[in-house]
Amino acid sequence: PKPPSITQIRSRFWTALSNEAAQLGQAQPRKVPIYYGVDGHSDTEISQKLLTDMHSHRLAGLIFAFPEEAGLGGTPLLEEPGMPRVAVTTQAEFHHLPVICLDMRSFIDRSLDYLASRGRRRIALLTVTGTRAEHLEHFNNAIKSRKLTTKPYWVQCVGWPETQWARNVVQLLLHDDQTTRPDGLIIMDDNIVEYATAGLVGSNVSVPGDVEVVAHCNFPWSAPSVLPIKNLGYDARQVLKLAIDCVDRERRGQSPPKLTKVPAIFEEELAAANSDMRAANEPLRGSGKRQ
Repeated sequence: PKPPSITQIRSRFWTALSNEAAQLGQAQPRKVPIYYGVDGHSDTEISQKLLTDMHSHRLAGLIFAFPEEAGLGGTPLLEEPGMPRVAVTTQAEFHHLPVICLDMRSFIDRSLDYLASRGRRRIALLTVTGTRAEHLEHFNNAIKSRKLTTKPYWVQCVGWPETQWARNVVQLLLHDDQTTRPDGLIIMDDNIVEYATAGLVGSNVSVPGDVEVVAHCNFPWSAPSVLPIKNLGYDARQVLKLAIDCVDRERRGQSPPKLTKVPAIFEEELAAANSDMRAANEPLRGSGKRQ
């Protein structure tokens, strides 16, 4: 895993996952300790601690969050037998591990379908460095299949960790002197949502009147926004539960699925699902007989 600091591209994802792990530890006897700063260097203090805990049988399994960014290939943390492991990432494969895949294709598809349903035809995309080329290719293909429009200069990337430049990029896309402006904007990473929406405010455009915005989110820990944007993303509780289920299966001697895709979900859909779950779990009242 990588540390959830401001210099890490997954900081909001890390915050969401860490918060859910802490809440799980409070609600159940199961504990989910987090090892920050683990990478391909096995001689670091944190890597040595993790290896010691593995060898001392203090851990039931390992959940790797975006391990492709940590350079773990070929290390004992990844290769040593006898330890259940699972990877959480946006790619379909990672070495020999079962993968919980945050399905970015579904995020793109659902974003475009929503914007099209709102009558938006000119679509801009704002993302961060590290976005996979296959996802950008899928965006372009999905635009064409829906007969929407984008431009190469409407697809912009903000370097990490200077996410504050998202404000300027959005103003560049939407300022008054532009002859043609997008009427739909997809913010593909929640680490830049706050700055991107500040850019919308600075552009003096109406949201959703002039431009409709779909923003990435790791629920329930959404990025702050002063504007009425549409949050779409992944439920951190579900992601953690699926990863733990994979570990539990391996511990029982079962084979977990090699790939489990987590589709993107809108905020109101998640709220409705959680409400239904709470209602289903409430004990039936007034059904007993009077004595």
